[in-house]
Order: sequence, then structure tokens, then C-alpha cells
Amino acid sequence: STKVDSVPTLVNKLAKIFVSKVVFPDPKDALISLFLLYFFRVLERRCGSLKYCSHLALGWTLGASLELLICPFVGLPLPPGPLALLLPLFVPFFLRIPLISSTSFGPVPISSKTMIYMLGLQLCLTSTSALLGTATSLLAGLAVHCSPLSS
Repeated sequence: STKVDSVPTLVNKLAKIFVSKVVFPDPKDALISLFLLYFFRVLERRCGSLKYCSHLALGWTLGASLELLICPFVGLPLPPGPLALLLPLFVPFFLRIPLISSTSFGPVPISSKTMIYMLGLQLCLTSTSALLGTATSLLAGLAVHCSPLSS
């Protein structure tokens, strides 16, 4: 009886984890993510659709796996939404896309990439678990970018 009862709860837990990695709970975060995804299309133009999609899929898989492994050990809930889909793209964006224009606002330099970094920071600072998700996603992006498959 306990094995039969535990199967639906296991399926429910897996479905809840899957949905939490695909859907943002907040419309603001969803709009920011769509905006960032639109800006990251410059990476697709630079490296091609196949390489971009491979980087996206591998980064998402690795980032979400790291989240699932590390969050229970730290005692935090899973980060909300598909942060592991977008945040690994910041690594090649930072390393491969040059600054187009730059101005300064007092001592602070402002470039064409500043708004994109600010939007990413907005996503990262939503919760403590989002900070952990950011760290794992950036680590996944770095691993994918430095792998021999990315050359």
C-alpha cells in the first residue's frame, strides 16, 4: 500500500520541479527574461543557430542539475523560474560581445551592455535562492563556454 501511495506523490513532486524550472511565478521576471532573450540573439548571429541552441540546452541542463543538487544541501528552496536557461548566456555575452559605445555618468562608465547587466541583476536579486541559482547558472555557463565542444 505504501509503494502505491508513494508513486503519485513522487510524480507530483517531479511535475512541480519541472514546472518550477519552466515557468516564472512573477510576470515581471517573465518580461525581463523575454527582453534578455531578445538581446542575447546577438550571440545567435555571431556563432550560428546550431551552436547557440546547443549552448542554450547544455547550459540549461547543467545549470538546472546543479540547482537540484546544491539547493537541498544548502537548505534553500529551488530558485523560481528558468534562471538556468538565461543566466549561462551572460558568460559568452560578457566574453565575446564588445562594447559598442560608452559614456559616463559621473565616475560610472555606461556602455551599450549596461542595461542588459542591470536586467540580469534584477532577476538575480529576487530571492536568496535566486542568488544561488545565479551562481550555479554562471558556473554552468563558464563550464559550457570553456568546454572543448564550444570551440
